[in-house]
Amino acid sequence: MIMNHKVKNTEKLLNLKKVLKTLVIVALVTIIVSTSFEIMPVKGELQTQPPTDEEKAIFHTKRNRYKDLGQKSVNDIFNSLGADGSGQWVSVATKVCPKADYDSCEIIIRAELVHFNCTIPPADADGKFGRKDANTNIENRVKKLRITFFLMINPELAREAEGTGVGQIDDDRLLYHELLHGQIKVDEMKNPTWAGWNNLCECKPLSEWGDMIGAADPDHKTIPGLEDDYRNRLATDRNYSLTYYDETITTGDEGYFDVQFPIPWEDEKPDEYWDWWGHNTDDIEILILHWPDHYVRIKGRLVPIVKDGKAVVYIDPDNLGMIIHLDIFAPPPVGGIVVPVDKFGLLAPYIGLASTIIVATVATAIYVKRVKRGKEKCKK
Repeated sequence: MIMNHKVKNTEKLLNLKKVLKTLVIVALVTIIVSTSFEIMPVKGELQTQPPTDEEKAIFHTKRNRYKDLGQKSVNDIFNSLGADGSGQWVSVATKVCPKADYDSCEIIIRAELVHFNCTIPPADADGKFGRKDANTNIENRVKKLRITFFLMINPELAREAEGTGVGQIDDDRLLYHELLHGQIKVDEMKNPTWAGWNNLCECKPLSEWGDMIGAADPDHKTIPGLEDDYRNRLATDRNYSLTYYDETITTGDEGYFDVQFPIPWEDEKPDEYWDWWGHNTDDIEILILHWPDHYVRIKGRLVPIVKDGKAVVYIDPDNLGMIIHLDIFAPPPVGGIVVPVDKFGLLAPYIGLASTIIVATVATAIYVKRVKRGKEKCKK
């Protein structure tokens, strides 16, 4: 009977150890998985889709209409798109970089039109430009860095903007804006003192280059002034007297907004039959125009009121163009304050749970050992 009792106790102890071991593994996996979802970066090159037939047609129209009128030329990027947007390689810079297995370095670029993807940041952009992929190789003792950029054009916005002359001006300005992201980067590469030359000559892995070979000016510190100048030059070239408004609005508690802008043409009386067109995101429920006292008045509402929206209005009466861009922000939250996301705070419940399991496991193990020793002493 004593032997059977010892066997049963041993089996119980082994089963308990298995349970405790499983709990420890679950706790560790909980910590690892919860941490991975928050912190681990996604690796690999950007995955894009070919452009639709409509997007190809839009690009073809824009390309045929394009004029190199900007204060900063974007011809390197424009030419690298090729005749149909499928991309063609363009050499933009070389530098002597003597090494045992190569004599110089060269940077070659191309840009490809791809399908507009709303999920690629920034989500609310009307056009997008960035690096698709990059690689290096050695040919005829020349170390070559090849970079492929992508260009996305919002087909919905472009389709509707084509309906007015002033809309075409604004949409062509948007194309110039996107190409600037690439051209500014190319101009940096052309500088012999560009830090990337050292990385290239020293064969530093591209995974360590970071934004050095990505789209330039992501914070839009330089581009806005250049694109405004380009828009004005386009208007002059196309015989338009253009007025441009760019307004940021924070709505009221119910998400409504009501703004007005002066009409600059003194001899022109506002007319309900003026050609005009309004475009807005899905977050704006109402977009109404009125013409009170030589003003353009625009009324609308954000739906839902917790999400920001955009609107643009083109007014095009006989070569007198007006462009109104509105960035409409939802009202701030009522009460409380907005604080940065604390990743550790988000993981705290999981870490706390795991810690509790581990502590309980250790305590139970100690208790089992003590009970076992106690029983052994009683038997003696």
